[in-house]
Amino acid sequence: MKLQFMCVSAGIHPNDALFQIAKPICCENAKRYQRYFCSPLSIIAEVPEDCDRFLKHIADIENGVETEIETGANDVVLTFRPSGVQVDILINDDWCDQPDGHFELREWKIALDGWRRFLAMPKSLESIVEVTL
Repeated sequence: MKLQFMCVSAGIHPNDALFQIAKPICCENAKRYQRYFCSPLSIIAEVPEDCDRFLKHIADIENGVETEIETGANDVVLTFRPSGVQVDILINDDWCDQPDGHFELREWKIALDGWRRFLAMPKSLESIVEVTL
């Protein structure tokens, strides 16, 4: 699975506002990755420091410092465990505790590293980062 991080135009706006988004670049499991991975990523990690915090959680799990860390923001809960990351979207009960919301720690580590690099770039239509999970 490939993910692309990019800016898109917010439409007609006096300041030419841009939104930073993540999207899957593939047809297999694209809906799953959009719902439980890409959309939450742009909501929970708005600045590079957010990425650093989540990357530290992954390191703490991998190094055995913690066995479970529950965190998140804006109606999204991430539960980090040695078995992976469970993503629950609280605005819809049907989007909680779903197998589709479970991902490998490795996937989140790669995505967070790429998203962090993207967030550090100028907010521009030319700023694009792709990662392969």
